[in-house]
Amino acid sequence: MSKRKGTKRRNDAADAMTFMHLTAGKWISQALAVAADLGIADLLKDGAKTAADIARSTSASEDGVYRLLRALASLGLFAEFANRKFRLMPLGQLLRTDSTQALGAYARFVAHESTWRPWGELRYSVRTGEPAFDRVFGMPVFEYFAKTPEAAAVFDAAMTSISTMEARAVAAAYDFSRIGTLVDVGGGHGLMLMMLLNAHKQLRGVLFDLPHVTGGALHVADLADRCQVVAGDFLVSVPEGGTSFTTGTTNERYRSLETATGRCHRAGGCSSSTP
Repeated sequence: MSKRKGTKRRNDAADAMTFMHLTAGKWISQALAVAADLGIADLLKDGAKTAADIARSTSASEDGVYRLLRALASLGLFAEFANRKFRLMPLGQLLRTDSTQALGAYARFVAHESTWRPWGELRYSVRTGEPAFDRVFGMPVFEYFAKTPEAAAVFDAAMTSISTMEARAVAAAYDFSRIGTLVDVGGGHGLMLMMLLNAHKQLRGVLFDLPHVTGGALHVADLADRCQVVAGDFLVSVPEGGTSFTTGTTNERYRSLETATGRCHRAGGCSSSTP
């Protein structure tokens, strides 16, 4: 066998394995979500534990926990030792609820039925151009969240976890020196806006989101002298008087994002950005 043929076979095998990993992505998403739900990373933050210890702490099946941990260990989140003992690896630290880059809430959202079931209807959306979510749940996504507090809480926590990463980059990269009042359109619970206000002391802020979202806007509570919380729907209108507007990870609705951005321009006569 020539060297060239041997290399091609190895490349073909590697491509096949890559393809298999891609098609098995749903298994990984669910495994991460279950680990986040059980709080396994928090249990391991002070040191290694056995699968039996973790199962007792989480009221779960020892065999089920062991299989879950082995699967996630193969992905680099945990490391397995003798006697079914596991410790947390650097990648797994992202599942800790006290991590500065905690992404467990996002993992929970990705595997939550509000996301999982519509993705199962992707074929419908591709064929029709219509939202699969509306087909599955019989209403648009944000109407559903307004009527389903548990699902809304999962979504809001996920958006906050993403904002933790994004806000630092935005605060450091963007020139806010010429902005007086920043309106965060679809700003969720206000983590992004809070971090921007803390990083740029001259800024004032307006946190704008749907009523059921702004009710949980705890992140800006200590900045009441510089930040106003306004409830509303940006597809209808946005607050006026802002020097600049930002639209973040709100944009699941956002086949209508262009409409929202247009409203921001008309309300402030200024630029808008999407971190």
